[in-house]
Amino acid sequence: TSDITVKNDADGTVFTVPTGTDDILFPDNAKIQMGTGGDLEIYHDGSDSYIVDGGTGNLKIYTNQLDIIGTAETLATFVDDGAVTLYFNNTAALATASAAVNVTGDLTATLTIQPAGDTAAGDNAAIGYTSGEGLILTGQGSTNDVTIKNDADGAVISIPTGTTNVTIAGDLT
Repeated sequence: TSDITVKNDADGTVFTVPTGTDDILFPDNAKIQMGTGGDLEIYHDGSDSYIVDGGTGNLKIYTNQLDIIGTAETLATFVDDGAVTLYFNNTAALATASAAVNVTGDLTATLTIQPAGDTAAGDNAAIGYTSGEGLILTGQGSTNDVTIKNDADGAVISIPTGTTNVTIAGDLT
């Protein structure tokens, strides 16, 4: 069954080369150890596979692109000098870009979202902050620049495009 079988002094198989292949097979729980103190280990325990960096320093992976693949789909992609993309159900959900993070779908925060700077003319829709003005909402709509709605999707407050007028819907009592 094997062209080569290496055993230890207790007659336990260390690894084999199956007949007609160029594979090296290690039994479950056999570890490939590298480094003077076995700092890096690669092994399979019969259920799960492990890469363990137990030494000093970091585990570094050098490549132009790293793809992490599940059983049938992409989980994450890391591109040298490019985007990092995280996937949900094989669809990009979060991706980095030059000075940006793009989220596909809803963004839910368990704490607060804190804008780091002011908005600028030409922003399609932006949330900003300055210490003097506080929260800034900027919009470029065809009817309104800013619209605040209630949970029934009804406009409560609106600022018509190109004006400084504020429209408050409903009864002011």
